[in-house]
Amino acid sequence: MTDSSRTKQQLSEENCILLRRIRELEQSESELRQAKDALKESERKYRELVENANSIILRFNRNGIITFLNEFGQKFFGYSEKEIIGRHVVGSIVPEIESTGRDLKPLLDKICLNPDAFEQNINENIRRNGERVWISWTNRIAMDRRGQILEVLSIGSDITERRRLEDQLRHTQKIESLGRLAGGIAHDFNNILNAIIGFTDLLKMKIVDNEPAMRYAEQILKAGQRGAALTRQVLAFSRKQMLDMRPVNINDNIRDLQKMLCRLVREDILIRLELSDQDLIVMADADQLDQVIINLTTNARDAMPGGGSIDISTCIFTMDEGFVRSYGFGNPGIYALITLSDTGCGMDYETLLRIFEPFFTTKEKDKGTGLGLAAVYGILNQHGGYINVESGPGKGTVFYLYLPLNPEIAAKTELTPTEELRGGTETILIAEDDDTTRNITVTALTGFGYKVIEASDGEDAINKFIENSDVVDLLILDYIMPKKNGMEVFDAIRKHLPGIKAIFVSGYTDGSFDNNYLSRKNASFVQKPVKPTDLVRTVRETLDAE
Repeated sequence: MTDSSRTKQQLSEENCILLRRIRELEQSESELRQAKDALKESERKYRELVENANSIILRFNRNGIITFLNEFGQKFFGYSEKEIIGRHVVGSIVPEIESTGRDLKPLLDKICLNPDAFEQNINENIRRNGERVWISWTNRIAMDRRGQILEVLSIGSDITERRRLEDQLRHTQKIESLGRLAGGIAHDFNNILNAIIGFTDLLKMKIVDNEPAMRYAEQILKAGQRGAALTRQVLAFSRKQMLDMRPVNINDNIRDLQKMLCRLVREDILIRLELSDQDLIVMADADQLDQVIINLTTNARDAMPGGGSIDISTCIFTMDEGFVRSYGFGNPGIYALITLSDTGCGMDYETLLRIFEPFFTTKEKDKGTGLGLAAVYGILNQHGGYINVESGPGKGTVFYLYLPLNPEIAAKTELTPTEELRGGTETILIAEDDDTTRNITVTALTGFGYKVIEASDGEDAINKFIENSDVVDLLILDYIMPKKNGMEVFDAIRKHLPGIKAIFVSGYTDGSFDNNYLSRKNASFVQKPVKPTDLVRTVRETLDAE
């Protein structure tokens, strides 16, 4: 092959190599363009995802300077993009803590314990308007090749409402357990009060009215009755108090109370009523509802040392499923709503969580028992109703009371004249495990001519009845006794004598008693402590009733 031919062949090969290289470059350039386009599309989708996410997406560098906050987060915290970018995360989103200031080291150290995993935490954050909110955060750090922190990526969800409902649930459970404890204590205390009131009442029967000892007896009786009133508040809180349920017109009850409420407050406090034009009829114990309004009014008075106003209003309220979901309490239905508001000093969040606890009070020593609002809570619950409160420091307080409405029943008041005490010759079986209480009852009844058979517990009562079933006319049963309680004794005796009449006497119940249920079984209920004279009157009424 000549040199000329060899040169031509070399040029041809070089040209082919060059063409192949050109084609490879063109292909690479095309792939590069495709890669750039794909990257732009990916960035567009990422930004669209981030901006439209229903979660807070936040980035800040190792110095705590915010570098990114998505649109949802901006709206949630109340900042525009220009206002938030470049600000320190502490003081803008995270409230400043006096002990640590703007130090992010504790948070960063916690995240760095496992840099390849997402770290989760729940903390209180702050909006631009100062509102405190609870956020559940998921955090991840980005590091450079040297292992230095570049920035923190945080994704957050608002759980403020969930926290509120959890707090409310914990609070309700705590009140339930305290109620059981308070009810048990009230039961024992009632037996002591029953002895004080009972023996004093018997003593008065033996003393001439103008003797000095009569004054002492009356003072002892008043002290015992004050103790009984205190116990009733405990029982109301624990929802173990027997209620005298009748049709009650809420508006009439509040109007009748107005004069008393005005006497409870000072002259610098104005009480205003705005009552519904419609009759609001509920099944309730009128005295207990009066106690609710009185307790709330006295609390409002004490919250306004410099004077102010108390507004009481009523209306018909429809509680729907949306309300129940939002507030975490209630059952859908029609309610009578009583709103009582004051212009007082108000309460902070921590105080609001505890106001219905028994013996919790913000008043000075010896200025309150801490049972007023606990009793209100118990009374509302025992009536199948609900209570809610709104307040803030310096913003006054509003209580909302919801009672199931019964528009079909007519309110009526039955006045029973007080009759003179009358005795009898019937035989009464008394079952009471407290010796002192049983002795008082026996003394009172035998003093008025009755014959009495005594039993010290539930099984003893059943045995004594079987032995004397042909002569027993009436049962007086303590509800809580060893071996068998009063209701179990009553049911056992009724199998032998279905028409036997009974009076249950107790300072504490477990919710088993219902006036309608008892009346259908020829039975009634008397709340301890009870004066012997009142018990004698009830015995005669029960024996004479058809």
